[in-house]
Amino acid sequence: MTATVALTLALQLEWATPFQVFYSYEYAFGRGQYWRVLTTFLYMGKFSLEWILNMYFIIQYCRDLEEGSFLNRPADFAWLMILMCTTLLVVAPYLGFIYLGSLLVSSMTYLWSRLYSSLVLSFLGILTVS
Repeated sequence: MTATVALTLALQLEWATPFQVFYSYEYAFGRGQYWRVLTTFLYMGKFSLEWILNMYFIIQYCRDLEEGSFLNRPADFAWLMILMCTTLLVVAPYLGFIYLGSLLVSSMTYLWSRLYSSLVLSFLGILTVS
């Protein structure tokens, strides 16, 4: 989370540009710009409501998965994250995605929803969904 906030702040203050953090196989591996493999997952756009919701979802659902389905199995959770990120890196060029942070959040949310499909949700205390 700290890296995501730091990267977003750097981009917001124009210390860096989104062009420097997007994922491209050619740039990452052909030109040796290996940081793109990591920064593409850390970039979730500029500070906005969508950014706040993405951060909330990744924190909430990663915590629930770590404390629930992956309790006392940190290596399994790390392996899950590695496989998810690798899959997104392989598929992204074919689907035209260059920023994978939101896709990682969507993947985590989908996995969480499949594992906790019988849970009743309350969205912001207003809307209840089962």
